[in-house]
Amino acid sequence: MLEIVKDRKLEQGQEVAVYRNLNRKCFSIKDKKTGLVCAYADRFRIENVKCKVSETGRQRVLKKKRKNVHAVLNGLYIGECEMDTSQMDEVYYDPYTLDSFINKRTGEKLIEIDLVYFEDGKAYMLRQ
Repeated sequence: MLEIVKDRKLEQGQEVAVYRNLNRKCFSIKDKKTGLVCAYADRFRIENVKCKVSETGRQRVLKKKRKNVHAVLNGLYIGECEMDTSQMDEVYYDPYTLDSFINKRTGEKLIEIDLVYFEDGKAYMLRQ
């Protein structure tokens, strides 16, 4: 499912910031230029990804015990697709136990990732 918001555009190669939308139970895709959410989606890919966690936002979560958008994966939108996740590792973040995104299988801290695939509320990276 890909739902474009209003008349906004989402094109291949567009710079986006992606975060998990807990209310809609999908991912929000935000245009980096406008700062506006341009789409909601369940299954898609981005590449040249940079992992960003705002420590100020994380501290606010810890203090108020209420989640807010403070962790995003920035990259270039590739498009909707379906991939086999059996040979991929989950990209994981929990503000209560972590201060950055990690490879859930190895525990390795993630800063940059070549490709991230989003599916069913989870993010995956190619196994290395």
